[in-house]
Amino acid sequence: MLSRRTKNNPVLIGEPGVGKTAIVEGLALRILFHHLQKSDMGKIVDIQFARLARLLEERKIEIVLEDAGRDWLAEKGWDPACGACPLKRAIQRYVQDPLAEMILAGEVRDGSTVRISAAGGDLTFNGRKPEFVDEDEFGMA
Repeated sequence: MLSRRTKNNPVLIGEPGVGKTAIVEGLALRILFHHLQKSDMGKIVDIQFARLARLLEERKIEIVLEDAGRDWLAEKGWDPACGACPLKRAIQRYVQDPLAEMILAGEVRDGSTVRISAAGGDLTFNGRKPEFVDEDEFGMA
């Protein structure tokens, strides 16, 4: 039950453990949340990608995201209903995981530069489509 103790101080009254906090947070999200436009995704991809680049600094591996790769990730990581929610997972699945496989296989060594782009509907690493395990094949997606 929503009540007011004073004119400008609404209070949610109810038993402990009935989800009052969740109700308030849900209302706040509905009031404050503006749907993310697809056009905003390029900037968000850059922010998330910079985090990955920082993880690779210690090994002196530089990753360069070209415009085609940025657009590809923006497309994969955007959902009309929840905005950029899937982006972090898309970067992990399509960039971080294949890059880790390439490092383990010795295809990418410390001190090297990896250019990430897109061609033919696929993400490419230094012009090549990486070989990686398809999670859908094993029901992991």
